[in-house]
Amino acid sequence: MATCIPIATVSIHRCRLSWHFILIGVWKLVTSVVVGAMGIHRAILAREKKPATSLAGTPLTQPSPYLSPNPSMYKQPNHTTTSFFSLNPETPKSKPKHNTAPLWWLTLYLLGTLTGMVGLIALIITSFRHNQNVRSLTYGFSIAVIVLSMATGAYWYKIHWEANRGGYTGLVGAYKDTFGSFFLAFIGAFGFFSALYSDLVLGAIAENWGGFPSEDNSALYWTWFVAKRICMFSH
Repeated sequence: MATCIPIATVSIHRCRLSWHFILIGVWKLVTSVVVGAMGIHRAILAREKKPATSLAGTPLTQPSPYLSPNPSMYKQPNHTTTSFFSLNPETPKSKPKHNTAPLWWLTLYLLGTLTGMVGLIALIITSFRHNQNVRSLTYGFSIAVIVLSMATGAYWYKIHWEANRGGYTGLVGAYKDTFGSFFLAFIGAFGFFSALYSDLVLGAIAENWGGFPSEDNSALYWTWFVAKRICMFSH
């Protein structure tokens, strides 16, 4: 984040005469900030989950070495086992709960995506008619998002159709799950494919599918390229 934010700011300043590229630059900046913030947030949560350690360096939750590893040796005939030494193997273990708080950063990512798509669509309109590659990419992006959303909604509708219970309440729940899943799938597919679509369609407009920068922008580009991938080694 310390590297991407200054570089993105300089790039946005260079594009200040074109509002389309300013919005796209803000989009890419928000994407990098969200990825970095989610990584930091997850690291903080993982650090908080670690058990506390004593001065000797052993976890405080570790059983005392003075307790016998075999409590059954204290059992005597015709005597009930005290609760101190008894074990209950039938007690179900609760599954660890996963903290989903870092996922709220995706809200910021979605807002950045919508902002950048405004500038991207304005660029696409100028090249849509005479550029076959732009049209093909746009059709493919739209079909992928719509098909995945409709398939998700149809799946949940099929589940409620097979259950066929609940009367009017069940019907309301079926429509709620169907349209709700369609909406969530649409947002997820739109957010996922928009990043790939933007890179490809900008390459089609510039007729530079590889996305290689010019000589005057190569330093900024490759620094940004390396900095964005540092978080891949955070695990």
